[in-house]
Amino acid sequence: MRSVRMLCVRLLRLVIRVSGGVRISDPTSGFRAIRRPLLDAFAADFPAHYLGDTFEAVLVAARRGYRLGEIPVEMRERQGGRPSADLYALVQSMLRACTILLTGTTFDLPHRPGTSR
Repeated sequence: MRSVRMLCVRLLRLVIRVSGGVRISDPTSGFRAIRRPLLDAFAADFPAHYLGDTFEAVLVAARRGYRLGEIPVEMRERQGGRPSADLYALVQSMLRACTILLTGTTFDLPHRPGTSR
């Protein structure tokens, strides 16, 4: 399972780098800290029904010229319990990402103020 997840993360990283022009180490990570202009854009344009895949949010923001960056943190191996996402959920997420890439995103944002990208 871990190797399948890592393969998927690598594929999504490549997509974001090529399509969005930004390097992100783990686009599936759920924690994001964002500045007010992007928060306002998400508040205005993020679909109400959308519970979201962080991959798509990162990709849309990058394509619209918002600056993205990461602060690395050290993660430890899980000591117990089970992951909330199983292989089925992982495959489902990858299929959704592929659908997004082939058909376009399910939502859009205006360009970052001051850019025409």
